[in-house]
Amino acid sequence: MHEVLVGGIMDLEEAIRFVAGRMARRAEEMQDYPTVRLLEAIMSELGCKSYEELIRRLLDNPKEIYGYALSRVKEELTNSFLGMLFFDVFSRFGVGDLAPAYIEALREGDRENLRKIFLKVAEAVKRRRR
Repeated sequence: MHEVLVGGIMDLEEAIRFVAGRMARRAEEMQDYPTVRLLEAIMSELGCKSYEELIRRLLDNPKEIYGYALSRVKEELTNSFLGMLFFDVFSRFGVGDLAPAYIEALREGDRENLRKIFLKVAEAVKRRRR
């Protein structure tokens, strides 16, 4: 299991709101992309009305979200797809090296490590916006 050290400028609530807002804006711009359609399908199945609600569910019960993604495509494709998705997104903000640990935490249902990684990514995104 990858260990992630946290020492940041944002608390979890601020990070959730910040990332959810960013996701919502990007989803509007990229409506027809497969990643957006998959996230919207997962949100619909879970009854999530916002990206903020989806992120909270992800951080509270990562295996649930992974399971819904898995039910949409085969396991190999899910791992590959999620790996590419998170590596691509994380790399844009200089933290692509965190993607494998994030996928592992997601797959294992490791809430603590998932939250630590999420905070690091949110901090990197916030620094980049300045």
